Parts: sequence; C-alpha cells; structure tokens
Amino acid sequence: MPLRREPKLFESLLRDEWLTSEARAVAAAAWEGYLHDAVVRESAGVYSFELFSKTFCETFLREVDNYDSSGLPVRRPNSMNMYGLIVNEIGMRDAITELQQFILLPVARLLFPLQSTQFDAHHSFIVRYKADEDPGLDMHTDDSDVTFNAVSYTHLTLPTK
Repeated sequence: MPLRREPKLFESLLRDEWLTSEARAVAAAAWEGYLHDAVVRESAGVYSFELFSKTFCETFLREVDNYDSSGLPVRRPNSMNMYGLIVNEIGMRDAITELQQFILLPVARLLFPLQSTQFDAHHSFIVRYKADEDPGLDMHTDDSDVTFNAVSYTHLTLPTK
C-alpha cells in the first residue's frame, strides 16, 4: 500500500531494533518456564517490563500520524477514547498476532495460567492523551481475559523548572 510510511511495521514486530533486549530475555525465560527478573510486579495482577525500543515507538508513532493525516476513515478503538485508532484495521493484525504468540503469550501463561492457555484474538489499538483532548482514562474493566498495555512517552513534554 503506497500510503504506508513504514512498510516494515506491517511485516513483523520481532525485529531486533524494535524489541528491547529485556523483552527478548523475558520471552526466552518464559518459554523455558520461568519468570525473568526484569518482570516487575507493580500491583496485584499488574506487571511490567520494557517491550519496545525507542526506535520502534518513534517509527510506530510516525506511522500513526501518517495515517491520521491521510484523510482515510478512522474508527475509534472504544467509546472512551476520541483520539486513537484500531491498528488492526490499518493492516497490522498479522504483525501484532506474531508478537502476541511469540513474546506475550509465554509471559501471560506464567502470570495468568488460567486465562492464558491460548490467545484467540486481539483488539489492538493506540490512543492519545492530551490535556485539551482526552486527558486520561477513567477506571474501567476491559472485556478481555488478559490485557497488555504498551506505553510510550516519546511525545511527552514535561515542564521544566
């Protein structure tokens, strides 16, 4: 598709420059049946580890901005976010399925063994939060057995004193 700015995004997300070495170590350990030390328990049922590199985040956000400026129709990811898009619908379903099966599923099986015997589908999307748009997200429950959130602060500008 000629409108794609970053065609590599639509092929595979398992590229060396896009996953952190930490993510690869976490996935390798999970495939071996143990939880890597890089996985941090943030609170009950909430864990974190560095998944994507800064290069990936910047590349992905450029692609999203490119799509947003294309004039093509955008279906919002849910009723809570007015600024975002469903990345499955712009051609990334297969690449995200690959990431899900080879990186996320083995980790989820260790952390949530009852809910993660297999992953049947994913609703993958990006949302943007800004003070003059959607400033945040209220407490809610996702309609899924397991949810993965990837957070990027690439476009975050912090005030300086």
